Amino acid sequence: MSRSSSKTGKRGPHQLRLAPATLLRARLDGLWSNPAWRERAIADMCADLDAVTKGVEPAFFLTTMLKAYQETQPATQARLDEVAPHWLRERKYVAALQEIVRRGALSDADRACALAWIAAAGGDATALGKAQQEDWFFRAYYGDDRSQGVLIILWYRDRNRQRVQGFNFLLDFNPPWDGAIKDLIVFAQTDPRSAVREYVEVWRHPRAAREWKFDSLDATQAKARVIEALNANRRGNIRLHADLIIQRDLFLRYVLGLPDAPDTPPFSADDFLALTRSGQRAEEIMHFEQTVGRRVRMEDGKELLILGSLDDDEAWDDDWEVEDEEGWEDADRPPSPGPQKRKGRPRR
Repeated sequence: MSRSSSKTGKRGPHQLRLAPATLLRARLDGLWSNPAWRERAIADMCADLDAVTKGVEPAFFLTTMLKAYQETQPATQARLDEVAPHWLRERKYVAALQEIVRRGALSDADRACALAWIAAAGGDATALGKAQQEDWFFRAYYGDDRSQGVLIILWYRDRNRQRVQGFNFLLDFNPPWDGAIKDLIVFAQTDPRSAVREYVEVWRHPRAAREWKFDSLDATQAKARVIEALNANRRGNIRLHADLIIQRDLFLRYVLGLPDAPDTPPFSADDFLALTRSGQRAEEIMHFEQTVGRRVRMEDGKELLILGSLDDDEAWDDDWEVEDEEGWEDADRPPSPGPQKRKGRPRR
């Protein structure tokens, strides 16, 4: 036998010992996948959790438990929702779980589970949840020209507050929208200063101020304004735009998750989901407006139907006569120019 073989043979009885943390997830999965485990008494289940997590730091095993919870069977989840809060309270792990939530590194699903367990264990999940909401909110702005409105909501994407992302909601006050959310622009992540310059200041051009009055909103005002628009979608039976539907997770966390004021209208995640499934599609209405005609509400409240494609607006002769627009540089022109007069006939 070679020396190396001899040494290998001598090591036989001394197998590699894995740290408890390495085996934790496998042990949890094995324990929770056993249907018989759900039938055990709470005291016995707590003892099992003690054995599985022995030798592992609370910050690690609590985070691992939250992740494993998401992938276990619904019946086991329901049982854990009874047992875990009792175990957390008796073993004095509630504060450790609160600190994990406070650090903000959990997924939305894990965070929701953690807050539910904290509340059931007697911890203050409400204040913790509000603190998290206020932590990620950066700024919000709203402006309109009485025909259309723009609502901008920006939030932090990292705990160091070096990256900002946001939504630009387009509202329309003409029929059939009547204040509903018409479209959505998703702002790319950037630093906070660039976000304000590129996404907000462009609307505050001196020339644009004649038509667009832009104000800053706090977190509760921004949420209330969004809910007001969503309720207009619901009243008009208008389904949300696909661009907003696919951003559901971001919306539910960073917009609907904003704190409520005492008079904030109730609006739940289920209410939002209902607007993604029923009603006339926003895209269908927009297509009709762009190709056939659009309804406009006049100052006296009467409606006017304007026939013609929106593309026709771009087919006029280059001979323009624009009021008070002399001296504009293209880079300075605001998103919504002032009143314009055209002369000549459109090209066909």
